[in-house]
Amino acid sequence: MRFNFSTPHYFFILAVYMLSCCFAISLYSAPDSSIPVSTIVKYSSFNQMYDTLEEFIPQSFLAHHISFQADIPLSQKQWEYLTGLSGVMNVDRALLAKACFYLYATGRFSIIQIQRWIDTYSQEHLHIILTGQPVIVKVRVWGVLTGKDVIRSWYPLEPGNFFDVVVHQQALQDIEQQFKNDGYFQACVQDTVSTDPVTQTVTVDLHCSRGKKYTVESIALYYNSHQALVPHHITDEIEIQLNELNHKNYSRVELNKTTLRVSQILSKYGFFDATIKMVERIDKNTQSVAIDLYVEQGEQKPLYFCGNSYLSTEYLFNILSRFGKGILYIQPNLFVSELKSIYYEHGFWSAQIHMRQEEGALFFLIEEGAQAYIEQVQVIDTTLPIDDKVILIFQTLNGTTYDHAVYTKVSQEALSYLITQGYLDACIVRVDKVLIDKNIYELKIIIDQKERAIVDKTIIVGHPDWQEKAQFNSDVFFTTHLLKQQQAWITEYAQQVGYVIDSINPHIIRTDNRVVIEWNIIERTKCFGKMVVVGSPLTKSEYITDSLSCKPGIPFDRTLITHSIHYLSEKNLFERIHVNPALAIDQEVPLILNVYPKDTFNVLVRTGVGLQKGALSSFGYQGFTYKLGGSLIVRDPLSRSDVLGIDVDLMRYYRELYLYYSLPIPGKYPVYATGEIYNHLYQYPGVCKKQKTLYEVSLEGVAGTLERQWIHTNAQIITGVECTKTRLSSEDIKNTPFANRIARAINFEPTLLNIRVPYIRFEPSLFAEYLDSRVIPTKGYSAALSAKGLIPLIYKNLASTFVKLVGEYSLFVPFYRAVFAARVRAGYIFYDDFKSIMPSERFYLGGPNSIRSYEVDMCPPLGIIDDHDNGGYLVPQGAKAMVNINLECRVPVWRGLSIVFFQDLGALGEAGWSDALKAGILSGTGFGFRYDTPLGPLRFDLGVKASRPDLRLSRYAWYITFGNAF
Repeated sequence: MRFNFSTPHYFFILAVYMLSCCFAISLYSAPDSSIPVSTIVKYSSFNQMYDTLEEFIPQSFLAHHISFQADIPLSQKQWEYLTGLSGVMNVDRALLAKACFYLYATGRFSIIQIQRWIDTYSQEHLHIILTGQPVIVKVRVWGVLTGKDVIRSWYPLEPGNFFDVVVHQQALQDIEQQFKNDGYFQACVQDTVSTDPVTQTVTVDLHCSRGKKYTVESIALYYNSHQALVPHHITDEIEIQLNELNHKNYSRVELNKTTLRVSQILSKYGFFDATIKMVERIDKNTQSVAIDLYVEQGEQKPLYFCGNSYLSTEYLFNILSRFGKGILYIQPNLFVSELKSIYYEHGFWSAQIHMRQEEGALFFLIEEGAQAYIEQVQVIDTTLPIDDKVILIFQTLNGTTYDHAVYTKVSQEALSYLITQGYLDACIVRVDKVLIDKNIYELKIIIDQKERAIVDKTIIVGHPDWQEKAQFNSDVFFTTHLLKQQQAWITEYAQQVGYVIDSINPHIIRTDNRVVIEWNIIERTKCFGKMVVVGSPLTKSEYITDSLSCKPGIPFDRTLITHSIHYLSEKNLFERIHVNPALAIDQEVPLILNVYPKDTFNVLVRTGVGLQKGALSSFGYQGFTYKLGGSLIVRDPLSRSDVLGIDVDLMRYYRELYLYYSLPIPGKYPVYATGEIYNHLYQYPGVCKKQKTLYEVSLEGVAGTLERQWIHTNAQIITGVECTKTRLSSEDIKNTPFANRIARAINFEPTLLNIRVPYIRFEPSLFAEYLDSRVIPTKGYSAALSAKGLIPLIYKNLASTFVKLVGEYSLFVPFYRAVFAARVRAGYIFYDDFKSIMPSERFYLGGPNSIRSYEVDMCPPLGIIDDHDNGGYLVPQGAKAMVNINLECRVPVWRGLSIVFFQDLGALGEAGWSDALKAGILSGTGFGFRYDTPLGPLRFDLGVKASRPDLRLSRYAWYITFGNAF
């Protein structure tokens, strides 16, 4: 076939070909062909950022493609959490401004640039470019063993702060100066700043070398002029103060205190215009400091007081010394007026003060006279009768010497009471002092109560139906008690109809003596916004925020903030935790969580001694026992807010070893997971003279715990494998008769001695707590319920499966200053053969936290180990059923000291509840003392038995320990 290129077909084919090529190019080329329009949003308030976006972003638009670019790690999940931007969505200025606010709140970004463009398909793109800034994540101190926290507090930049080089360099100089102020004049502080180029996080290491602490070699005093005018007794008194610093460790604080005392001594002798200049001469060879004080004493005008007895000379001098240097220039007659007013306030109404000036000194001759005695007080209102309570308040002045401070306190109390009764304009018109006899007076207090306010009507703003339901009385006297009654009714009714109230505020409108009460109800419309974590990398923050109670959208409640702080504190990850609510944005309250991470590696050592007391008085004290322990903690090993640790504790009669790993598991239902491997050994102290221990119980196992916390409740489930073994020593187990005697004494199956029994462990627990304080509760209640199931792993022992159920309830009720406390505990083991239950799983009573008239675990039932020399010794057997009731009355006495009266009741049963009731109720009655300390209340309790089940038991028991009984 031949083509004739001269025909018009050629041009048609060529045109079609070119159009096809253009269409293909448009398909495979980038659609983002329009030029992006960008703006930079600077850090400011939400409203200012909103205004910045006003010219750049329309009120609302549909974004088909949303993307971001950051030069520091920021996951898609964290991006969506902070900004709420993802996928295809409508975007408005408020949403973008809020996104910028949360991004800046992290402290990780210095610039936010927003770009918009429309592609060839008319689809709008939104792209946000984030420029990171270096922030501090950790400040570590090296070179010193003690005082690291103090040195770290001198460094002004904390984790989460922008790393400012200027501030950092100044901080190094300030820390060196702090060392020098403490006497370390050769101190040197060097820094190592490590920056992660990927995350732009900064770790600051402060290497401190303090050197030796300098001493004060000498301190001398020099007078710049008129030295001959300074008497020797003044210089001697100053020298005594200065000698206290000689050959002592140098301290700028102590030196400043001494300089102040020298200035006060000079003022005492009339040198009110004295100035002191200090010069230090540092000798690095002898590592000492010589201090010279140069005094310019100036003009002297001493003050002398004669005839005063009630008010001391020191007190009067301090009154006039308030004038400072003005004493040299003020007219002396003003000092006489000041002293007279002071004496008048103390009841010396006839005091006479004369002043004369001789040779530059001021002499005050004081005739105090007698102090006014108030024989009686009469309260008068010429128009209205006086309330008896007001008369009683003023009559507390009867039979006392007059003191203006006491009178002011009493009169304010009386006026406050009148206001609560509706006398809103009550005032004291005047006070007449009527002389009855020499220095004996009657006070006539003239009061104008004005008219008593009357309630015209009560309005509940915005809720007329509530107002109709309440039917508050009108034409009644206005009192604060009436206000409280109305507020209580509104609060209760609001809860009944399902309203969540943030606050209820009364507004009083007065017209003469008529009062209109307007109740303004503020509903809890504000809710939590997003929580921004500052001080921790963005990649870890989701593991923190997901486990807290302050979720976005939940009604704002500061109790939830307190609970979240407490929850984080328990996880042993942070040294300091602060939650700061920001200004609300569209009824959302953003939360800024500032955390200061602890060191990654920690080694802790615990040591001490304790007094080991025998279970019976016949044992006596078995001497001192050592207490050793330690912990190795690795924090955040996998960058998931996790903790790996080892705990070891040793005492003479027990050993505990834990290896654990815990981490939060975020999600819709966040939980805290812990896995542990443990090995415990508990020895029961021996009773026979030839024995060190009676028997010992070992527990080994592997367990996993899932824990979920709410504001007032906590639920957890423990599952794992546990091996239990009750054993005797190798010597005793060979002595079959003796081993059988021990087994009979503790009511335990002899065939299970020295046998390791493996179990599958399943233990769910539920806790509820509504207390005002965990350490020293005064009101509220708490409850706990747990069930522990042990299923043998060996098939032939499957019949020994048992379940242990324990419940507890505590109640605290305040009554005036006292607190009534009660606790009820009950437990039961669902298993028929009591002898086969391991001693470590049985219930026991007796000790500082159950029945305090018995020694630890020494409540019946008790077994006897025969001893031909002493007739036998008692040992606890435990029980499968337990009930325990504790009643206390806690009365504060003085400055953290309180006295406690208690009654403890309980019963144990080996066969069950019927056996427990048949055995009888055990009791302990006594008293104790509590003293509040930073570690909790220090407790002493003494309990006495109503009767002794066995004469070998002591009549009483006492305990000294920390913490309340419950």
